[in-house]
Amino acid sequence: MNRQQLENYLHKNPFEQIKNIVFDLISEEIISLKLKPGENINISQIAEDLNVSITPVREAIIKLIDCGFIKKYPHKKGYYVATFDVSDIIKVFYARKTVESKAAYLCAQYKECPNIERLSILAQDYKNLFYKKNSIVSNDFEFHKLIVQSCGNDYLLEFYNLIEKKALRYLKSNLIYITEDYYTARPDTDSFATQHTSIVNAIKLNIPELAEKEMANHIETALKNALYFFNINSNKI
Repeated sequence: MNRQQLENYLHKNPFEQIKNIVFDLISEEIISLKLKPGENINISQIAEDLNVSITPVREAIIKLIDCGFIKKYPHKKGYYVATFDVSDIIKVFYARKTVESKAAYLCAQYKECPNIERLSILAQDYKNLFYKKNSIVSNDFEFHKLIVQSCGNDYLLEFYNLIEKKALRYLKSNLIYITEDYYTARPDTDSFATQHTSIVNAIKLNIPELAEKEMANHIETALKNALYFFNINSNKI
């Protein structure tokens, strides 16, 4: 993190509070594993790097504790990046399954779902990019959020926003530790690459129950993959 990143953020969001910008910058460092699980958070150093006072950094840290990205331990001084926890991974994915499968159901009820053309493009690109791990994250993230945004239920979107950063962290951690033999080790790889297309097709056909089922199946497969990576890389993360 540096002052230039903060200035760039301010240029795009001139009325945003500094503490919220610091929150987003630290979140991105954690999500991308630049700040690794278990790593100590140096508040003074962050304030110095960003050329801001300690106060907005402390406020950002409190918010990061609330969202589960940072922890303060009673037997340790300071703040630490939260380590990955298998029970939390499962909870996040089940929450995603509940929200996103219902969002897909609602999308399929429209005569023509909002943003359906963009969803179709993303689904096709996802299949093409699946074996290029560095390119797939933004595509996958946009697809899933757009499904929720397009469903017409603001409360589902609000729930989704509560968990999206954690979901993105787990996704990025998977891709960082992916190996070339993963694609042969996992028998469901090829089907996973086409599941976005199956979801979009169900929405286009206006079959809500099928759209809901396809999304639920997709999230369940994603959870299996997340747990697979957690188990083989737990000593690294």
